[in-house]
Amino acid sequence: MKLTGTMAALLLVVLLFALAIPEVGQAETIKIVSGPDWKVTVTVPDSNGNPVEKDLGNAQDVCLNATAPSNCPVTAMPPPVQYGYPYPGWVTLLGATWIWATISTAGGTTPITGTTSGAAGAKFTFETEFYLCGTPQDGEISVAADDSAEVTINGHSLVVQDITKDNHSHLAHLTVPASMFNSPQLPGLPSQNKIQVTVKNWDDPADCGSDQYHCNPAGFVFEGTFSDGPQVPPQCPGMKNPGATKPAACPDGETGSVYVCACNGNWVGPFGACQKPPQCTGTDGTKYDPGAPESLVCKNGQMAVGVTSHKCQTDGTWDVPLGKCQTPTMQCTGADGSKYDPGASEPLVCKNGQTGVGVTSHKCQTNGTWDVPLGNCVASVGPGGVCEQLINGELVQVGICPTGIDCAPRVSCPAHGTGSRTADSYCGPLSPQLGQHCTTNCDCGSGWCDSGDGTSKTGLCMPKPGTGNINDLCSDNKQCASGRCGDLFQDLSSNWHPGHCSSVLKSPLHDYCSVNSDCISNNCDRGDGTSKTSRCMPWGPTGKTGDWCSNNNQCSKGVCMGLQQDANKNWLPGHCN
Repeated sequence: MKLTGTMAALLLVVLLFALAIPEVGQAETIKIVSGPDWKVTVTVPDSNGNPVEKDLGNAQDVCLNATAPSNCPVTAMPPPVQYGYPYPGWVTLLGATWIWATISTAGGTTPITGTTSGAAGAKFTFETEFYLCGTPQDGEISVAADDSAEVTINGHSLVVQDITKDNHSHLAHLTVPASMFNSPQLPGLPSQNKIQVTVKNWDDPADCGSDQYHCNPAGFVFEGTFSDGPQVPPQCPGMKNPGATKPAACPDGETGSVYVCACNGNWVGPFGACQKPPQCTGTDGTKYDPGAPESLVCKNGQMAVGVTSHKCQTDGTWDVPLGKCQTPTMQCTGADGSKYDPGASEPLVCKNGQTGVGVTSHKCQTNGTWDVPLGNCVASVGPGGVCEQLINGELVQVGICPTGIDCAPRVSCPAHGTGSRTADSYCGPLSPQLGQHCTTNCDCGSGWCDSGDGTSKTGLCMPKPGTGNINDLCSDNKQCASGRCGDLFQDLSSNWHPGHCSSVLKSPLHDYCSVNSDCISNNCDRGDGTSKTSRCMPWGPTGKTGDWCSNNNQCSKGVCMGLQQDANKNWLPGHCN
C-alpha cells in the first residue's frame, strides 16, 4: 500500500523511540519476476474524450503454445493461456513467466485468448511494488517483449526497448542506477518502490487478417534484482516483509486503518483512520457500496441496449458505464412479408415480363408505416387488351400497351346521340384512330373530330387539346401536350395539312409552319406580301450563304439562288448565295 503523509508522520513518532535496526554485514537482495500478481491498467477515454486510467486487476500467464516458451505449461493454477501460435519463440527466464492483460467486462474481467480480437496495437501498463529498508544499491533488470516495452522505476524512464519482429525474444540486460530507487525517509520506515512496464503489440502481420492473438501474440517477461545494504531486515510475524500491511480493527463496513511491517520485524501502528469506502451513485441517485451491482431497469415498452449491469469499485466509480433504455422502433412490413427498420427503403421488385408502374421505392417511417404506397407490377398486353380497370371507383393500371398505342376507354358511337364509353380502358380504341375521317367527336377514339367552326376543318380524328403525344397527328398546336404541332401548314387554297406533335418547340429553316412563332427565325413565309411557301425562312437580310430562302431580301448578299415557280405558280425555295 502507499503510505500517506499523515500515516508517515504518525509512524515517525513511534519509530523515533521504538525502533532500533541492528547492523548486519550482509546486504538484502530482492528478486522481482513477472507473474500473475502484477497489476494491469489501461488508458481509455472517458465520456468527454479525456484519457483516464482504468484498473484491469491482475495479469495472466500466457504462452505461444504448449512448448514455447520452454517453461510452458507452468505449474501455476490457473494454467496459462496458450495463444495457439504455431511457431517457436519467446526466451525463457527461470522463475519468471510471460504475462499479458485481461479484458474488462460488466462482470469483471475475462482472459485474452488466441481467439480474442484487437491484437494489433494493444497497449497495457503492468506494475508491481517492493520495499527497501537500507541504502539502495545499483540493481539489474532483464526484459523481453513481444513487441516493445518501456520500463520506468519510480517514474524514471529506464529503457525503451523496440524489438524487431524477427527478434522479439531478445533479452535486454540493463543496470538500474541506485539514484532511481527511493531511500527510507524515516528511521525504520521502508521505502516504497514501483516498477512499471508499458508494453505495446505491433500491427498485424500480412497473414493475420483476423486481428486475433493466435496470429499476432503479445506479452513480456521480466526479472529484476535489487539490494539495500549492508543489512538484512527480519520479517514480521506471519512471514511478512518490511512494507507489508495488515488491516487494523474497524467497525463493520469501514477500512483504512492498518499496521505496517517495519524494518525491525515488528508490526507498528495502527495508522490511518477507519472510514467507509467511497460509494457509487446510481442512475436514480441511490448510493452503492463497493462490490454492489446496479442493474439497468427499463420502463414498460422499453428495451435495454448495451450493458445491463455494472459493479461499484473501491474508488467510488463504476467498472463500466451502464447501458440505456430505448423505446423500440416500429418496423414496416414489406410486400413479401420482410421486416424493415425505420429509414430503410423497399424497392418495387417485378417478375420477368412485368414492369413497375408508379412509385418504385418507398421508405419506412418511425411509426411503422410507409411514406407512400408502393406502385404495381403490370404485364405487357397487346392491342385490344385491358390496360386499366375500374377498381373501387378508381382506375388502376393493370397492363402496358405496345409502343405507340394509347390506353383509352372504348367508344360506341350510335347514328344519333353522343355515344357511350366503357368503364375499363383498352390498348387502342375500336373506333377510328387519329388521322381517320370523321364527322362527329363520337366517331374518334380520341373523342375529338377536327370538324366545324373553331377547328382546322381537316375532317380527321385529332387529339383532344393537350393530350397529343410526341409524333401523334395534329392540326393545331393546342392539341399537343408539348404545345407544338410541327410541319402543320396551310396551302394556297387555305386548306390545312396535319403535322405531328413535336418535342422541338421552334422549327429550323425550310420546315413547315403556320405562324411566325413556330420558327427559330421568327419568320413564317405565309400571308400577303410573301412567297406563301408556308415554311420557316430567314428574317430580313439575315440569311447566310447556303441558308434556305424564298426572297432575295432574306439573304445578307441579296441573292437567293435557285428560287423559282412551279407549273402552278407556287414558289419553290432556293439558297442564299
